[in-house]
Amino acid sequence: PFDGGLTATATSLTGHPPAHYHNDHSRPERPVATTLDEEIAKVMRSRVVNPKWISGVMRHGYKGAFEIIATTDYRFAFAATTGAVKSHHFDIAFDAFVLNDEVRSFIHENNKYGYDELISKFREAMERGFWSPKRNSTYAFLDGSNDQL
Repeated sequence: PFDGGLTATATSLTGHPPAHYHNDHSRPERPVATTLDEEIAKVMRSRVVNPKWISGVMRHGYKGAFEIIATTDYRFAFAATTGAVKSHHFDIAFDAFVLNDEVRSFIHENNKYGYDELISKFREAMERGFWSPKRNSTYAFLDGSNDQL
């Protein structure tokens, strides 16, 4: 939970980002260390945009919508503090959470204000240069067409 803050502090003090590793001790007999970039990529594929995870949280109404929104917020924080979240990670999350009609409707119906925050976070990711969407239609969507729900 402190990875981003430590990375930002080290970068501020030294003028360059440190090497950053994630230690996975989920199997104590075989701990694994990977770079933070590798860990972010793995989590994006295995959880964040995994249809099984999304459908699982969708069973929980408001709390499920909150989890999707919070996941986007955490990813944004890692982008801001570590640079480990890449533009294509925002693309696949936007596709899974916003362009997917079922998921977008679920979030909007179960947490309207959270949905607005989700869209705002994607906009801010673009404005701050963390994300350059691969589709021109994404820019149009974020410029206001999402209000048509």
